This record gives sequence, structure tokens and C-alpha cells, in this order.
Amino acid sequence: MEIKYIEETTLEDRLKYLPENSNEFWSFYMIAFVNKAYKQNDFEKYFKDYKDIGRFGLEDNKIVQQLFDSVMQRRNVEYFRYYRDDEGASFKFWDVFYEDEKKQAELLKEKSDQLYSYFNFLVMSDVKIKNISFFFYNNSYKNKKSNIDFKNYATPKIGSDFINIDTYQKTFYTVFIDIDKLYYESLLQNKIPNSVEVIEIINKSLDLQELASPIIFIEYPKELVVYKKLIKNWLLMEVEKRKRQFMWEEGYIPMPYLEITKFANRLLDPAERDYLIKDSPEYFQYPKHIFSGYKGYKLFKYYSKGIYNQTMLTFIYRNMRSNEREEYKILADPAPFLEWYNSQREHDNIFQINQPLSKVNSKERQQNYKIIKSLIEELYPTT
Repeated sequence: MEIKYIEETTLEDRLKYLPENSNEFWSFYMIAFVNKAYKQNDFEKYFKDYKDIGRFGLEDNKIVQQLFDSVMQRRNVEYFRYYRDDEGASFKFWDVFYEDEKKQAELLKEKSDQLYSYFNFLVMSDVKIKNISFFFYNNSYKNKKSNIDFKNYATPKIGSDFINIDTYQKTFYTVFIDIDKLYYESLLQNKIPNSVEVIEIINKSLDLQELASPIIFIEYPKELVVYKKLIKNWLLMEVEKRKRQFMWEEGYIPMPYLEITKFANRLLDPAERDYLIKDSPEYFQYPKHIFSGYKGYKLFKYYSKGIYNQTMLTFIYRNMRSNEREEYKILADPAPFLEWYNSQREHDNIFQINQPLSKVNSKERQQNYKIIKSLIEELYPTT
């Protein structure tokens, strides 16, 4: 679609511009957003009255084009973030525009198949809009609930004898800033970056080949395996945090994060994975009277870190006792299981298992369970 100034602001008045091709709906939406911002956020004054910025006298079409380019390239986005109503209240302009456009489309959707398709497009764009909103109102990705820097994560695992942890931390920070920016731009531009483009962005800050096998480890194969596991888990953890924040569908990881995930999953070969598992004393000492296999034990151990009431404990027990395949099963009946579990805890309160799975099951618990299980599948492919 042509990027131009549009006088009309309501969807009903803009219908004459609505494209027949649904692939152009996003362009239609973004052009409407920029035009609304131009009128509502005092951009007319910004461009036409402020002679000192050198844009005095620009035609409306050129102004809209400049605003459109600014949004697409994430320049001057602060001018688009908020607006104030007549009473002085401040609103998130990006979020409000989407909800308003969707409401208008819902009212008009029965008028034509084209409008019905546009309404469905807006509904299906909900997660995308929220993802863009996250970047719109945050300078960078940071999940306060699960934020841990690389230095604090890596130091107790590998120390500083082999790698400069501060340098790694700065490099990883830069890489993920660039990757997040690429993801944001891909959403706005409705264009998925290819593998070559992603690798090119990463290689500006990080040599992936060197990261996979630093020469300093050439005489230390065991330490190299520990290092690889550390890097792999860190990268996957960063992607996983974004997966939860951005609400990606189960099993879906978009570019450019997919390239990071593929790289991380290639770091350890089968022999190295097997070594990491069987070199651990825990592999031989886990409670075999409670769990049928080591993977089941690790799954429960990871999940149990988030257990804070007996409802959650009942869920994980019932799920692993009744619904899991053999290598993940809990073998013990409730009484011996609780005796073992409560003996591992330092809290005074004793949990019980007194409800069926149907009473404690939920979509959120199943989703968290699947996320942790997928991590276990990757970390412990053999038992």
C-alpha cells in the first residue's frame, strides 16, 4: 500500500482504502496508526511550527512517510507512546489505537466479507500487538521476575580460570539487545528475517565458532563439556524467558530466536551429554524407590522449586503417577512419597496429597509442566 496522508480517522471513513488482499492488512493498519498519531499527538505542530528542526513546510504525505519510517526503524518512538485526553489523563497510544480499531471493525464486520476478514486479522494479531507494545514501552528486554545476569549464573559453575566472565556478560547483553531489536523490527515490518540475516547480526558482536569451542579448552575436554553446558543452558534460558513474556504458541520459536536455539542445541554432542549425566553422583543416588527413572527425578526436582502449597504438590504427583510414560513415572504410593518428600524440605508445614488430579489440574499448570519437561528432554536425552 502507498504510505500517504489520510484525512479520515475512523475505520468506516477509511474503508475505501481497505485492500482486498489480506496480506496488505498490516500495512493498512500501520498507515492508519501513523496518520492518527500525526493528528492526535500534535505532530502537525511538531513538523509545521518548529522551524528550528528544519522540517518547516513539508507536505503532509512526506511527513507521514517520515513518521512511518521512524516507527518501523524504532526511531523517536517516544513521540508515539502516549497521548493525553482533554482532561489530561495519559494513555498508551499504541495499545489504545489497537483496541479502538478492533472495536470499530467488530461493529462493521457484517457489512462485507472483506471487513469480516479484517476483523479476524485484528483478533489474530493480538499477541503480535502485545509483543510490539512490550518493546514500544521498554527500552530493552528485562523480566524482573526471572532476571539473572550471566556473571552470577556462570561464576559458581566454571569460575574465571578459563573465560573472562565480564567480557562474556557484556557480549551476551549486546547480542540479545540486537536480536530483540531484530525481532521487534520483524514484527513491525511483517517480515521474517532469514538465517543468514540473523547470523550476520550475531556475528557483529560474537564469533559463534569461537564461542562453541574456545581454544583455551583444547587440553581440558572435561572442562569444555561443562563450559558448553553452561553456554547452552544460558542461551536457552534467555529464549525461554522471552517465550513466556511474548506468549509464543507451544513448540513455536520465531526467528531470530530460533537461530540462537538451534546453535545452543548443537553445542553438546551425544557423547558429551551422556558424560554430563553419568559423571554426576546424583545419577546413581536418586531415590529409585520413588521414581522409575533419572529423568523423572530431575523433572520433579526442577518443578518442585516452584511448589509452595499442597495443591501444586498434588498436581505434580498425580500427573507423574498416572499420566506419564515409564521413564517419568512416580512409583510410590502417596504415603511413602510424602514421607520422602517432606523429609527433603526444611519447612515446618507438612504437605498432604488429598485430591484427585481433576480437582487440581489447570491449563497454566500443564503449560508450566510441559515447559520444564521439554527442558529435561533436551538436557537428559538418555537415562
